[in-house]
Amino acid sequence: YNPYFNRIDIIKRIIYLSKFLETIKKVNILFFNQRKHSYYLVNVIKGNYSASPTNYYEAIKRFMRECKSICIMDENGENIFREEKSCDCIISGLHSDIPSSTIDYIEKYFTIYRVKLSNVSYLATQVLLIVDFLNKAQNILYLLPKL
Repeated sequence: YNPYFNRIDIIKRIIYLSKFLETIKKVNILFFNQRKHSYYLVNVIKGNYSASPTNYYEAIKRFMRECKSICIMDENGENIFREEKSCDCIISGLHSDIPSSTIDYIEKYFTIYRVKLSNVSYLATQVLLIVDFLNKAQNILYLLPKL
């Protein structure tokens, strides 16, 4: 449960914007549902979505199976405009940073590239559209962990 996140409209906006994506084929949102006290994974493809209860780390591992290379959005990362190659998958926080324990878990299985869009912080919906426009990834996973 993230006490600062009560904006379900952002998740709805991501679902809506997915209809217009050209490069990104799949958007996933992993979040903690405080009423049900469990994690849910929302799979979004072109405006259609399904949600199912899941285990936090199992959902991340399932997402990574489809990836050859992973970029993690990090305000201290390398500028994505200077990256010479694209990542298959991008993992981004949703109104919060990705916890270091999650990054450590991902690094057990993959080499990750820490990237940023610029020195400016962006909203989740902006990240989605900019990454799609830049042809930088095919899949994106937003994480909203229980804090």
